[in-house]
Amino acid sequence: MARVRPWSATSCTYALDPRYAGTLRDYGLRFTGQDDGHPRIAELPGHRFFLSTLFQPELAVDTSWPRPLVRAFASAAVGRSTKT
Repeated sequence: MARVRPWSATSCTYALDPRYAGTLRDYGLRFTGQDDGHPRIAELPGHRFFLSTLFQPELAVDTSWPRPLVRAFASAAVGRSTKT
């Protein structure tokens, strides 16, 4: 079995209000990550870089490897800056 690295120190007490989940989905928001049954990651397909999290990927338990979310954001920002 592969070992999964813990990649964020979380103590999030915020959560999506379930009353709004359907409306957000209807307008294209996708909930792509969960924790304890609660959405923690949301993405908007078709947008260059729209990603929302209810955790802080920079507060990592293991600082020896770059966080995928932070790396993707930095890459998107660099790619965008070279186009202007």
